Amino acid sequence: MTANRNSAPEKKLVPAPGGLPPRAFILNCFGRGGSNIVWNMIASSPDVLISSKEWHQGVFGGHARLRKTMRAAARHMDMSRLPGFAGCVARRTAETITPEAWTEKPEATAVALKVMGYHIVFAPAIEAGFSECRNAVLTRHPLPMCESLIRSGESETRVTKIYNDIAAYMAAMAKRDGTAMMRFEDLIADPAAFYRRLAAALGLTPPPDGRIRFMQKKFGAARTTQDHGGREVVRIGPDELRERIDANVNRDAVARLTPQQRDFIWRATRESALSLGYDETDF
Repeated sequence: MTANRNSAPEKKLVPAPGGLPPRAFILNCFGRGGSNIVWNMIASSPDVLISSKEWHQGVFGGHARLRKTMRAAARHMDMSRLPGFAGCVARRTAETITPEAWTEKPEATAVALKVMGYHIVFAPAIEAGFSECRNAVLTRHPLPMCESLIRSGESETRVTKIYNDIAAYMAAMAKRDGTAMMRFEDLIADPAAFYRRLAAALGLTPPPDGRIRFMQKKFGAARTTQDHGGREVVRIGPDELRERIDANVNRDAVARLTPQQRDFIWRATRESALSLGYDETDF
C-alpha cells in the first residue's frame, strides 16, 4: 500500500452542505472486490460516520437513467463546475447518514463514502462538497475480479471492458497527491496487517476498544447475486478477521475459469492490470 502526501496548506474545516462533517474518506473501488470490508474498516474510527448507502445509491436513488446521463457528462467535464451540482451531491449524501449513526458518534468530523466502479468519475464533484478529502483506491487482479462479474450474469466481453474502464480511473487517481493505493490481495493475505496499514495511510483515529466494524455477508462462490439483505454488522478485533475472510477466494475464483476464459480475460485486460501493478504470473 502506498500513499502520496499532499503538502498544500491546510484548509479551514467547515461543515459540508446538509450538515455533513467537513471531511470525507472516499473509497474508490470495484463492485465485488472487498469494498464493504474496507469501507467498514475506515468507519471503525470514532471520528468517522458511515453512509447507509453506497454513494451512487444515496445520490441518485432509483434514477438509473439520470445517473448514467450524468456519468457520461462527467467523463467530458468537471462536474464540480456545474452550478449547484456539488452542493446537491453533498446534501443527498447527508441524507444517507442515519440518526443512529449521529447518536453513536455525535462529534464525528468525517464521513466514509464508498464510490464504486464508473462513479469514480464524479470525484471532483464529491470532493468539492468537503473542506478536506482523502481518497483510497482498492484494486483487484483482473482474473478473479472478472470471474466475480461473470457470476453476476455479465458476458466475458462486457466484464473485461468494465475492468479496463474502471482500472483507467484508478490509475489516474493513483497519480493524485494524497491517494492511498490498496490491493484486495493484501487484504485477504493478512487482514489485520492490512487494517493497520490502511489506518496509518489515512491517519485514522483508532477505535477506543480496539475493535473494528465487519459486515457479515456471502462471498466467493456462495454469492451469485447482489444480495443486499441479511447483512449483520459486528465489531471484532483485527486479529479475528483472518477467521472471517477466505484467503483462497482469489485462487478459487480463478480455478472456476476455463483455460479459454482465463486466456481471453488476461489478453483483454493485460495493459490495465500492469498499470495497477498486476501480472499474469500472480496466478
